[in-house]
Amino acid sequence: MSTEIDLAWKRIETWYEAQLLPIFRRQVRHAALADLLHPGATELQIAEAETLFGRPFPAEFRASLQRHDGAALWPGGEGLPPLEEAWTLTQSRRHALGLSPTEEQPSIDGVEQVWWHSAWWSFERDGGGNGTALDLQPAPGGQLGQVIGIDHETADRPLLATGVASYLNDVADLSEAGWYVASEGLAARDTLDETHPLSAGDLDTWRAKHGET
Repeated sequence: MSTEIDLAWKRIETWYEAQLLPIFRRQVRHAALADLLHPGATELQIAEAETLFGRPFPAEFRASLQRHDGAALWPGGEGLPPLEEAWTLTQSRRHALGLSPTEEQPSIDGVEQVWWHSAWWSFERDGGGNGTALDLQPAPGGQLGQVIGIDHETADRPLLATGVASYLNDVADLSEAGWYVASEGLAARDTLDETHPLSAGDLDTWRAKHGET
């Protein structure tokens, strides 16, 4: 399990070093990879987060946290919040759910179609109230630890990946294929340089330009 996580992270680290770090060093001369991808969490930090959350994390998520506890920049988003910030975001969503519960809709692809669930852990953010979450109580047909999309305006919750390793490999695939090309501004959700021939406002448009379906 951890080997798959380590290989996925290695691909992402290699891409960061080739694409993001050289540009970041124009602003911060002695920047290192650790300034973009946070060092791993300790067993104690992970255990404390699990206690606050009220349930244990899947093994592959724990392995991922041990390699990198978040990222200051993240392809297609604003960043991966470290455990402390992720819990704050998770807790705030729980609180908001308690103030304004939403009616449950039929599950899709093993994911409950609700605004928020107490068994979801905030995993990534885009700066606009959206992001991804780790699902630790999937609907029938789903998998424990699947990664789902979060939209702050609706209760549509698409399945993004069957697990953290799959999610990380998807990020690496898209990065290596050219979807995320570092720009001067280093704004994480605008990392695709507008002058790039495959520049597009969203992933579906890029895939169409790239010849994918």
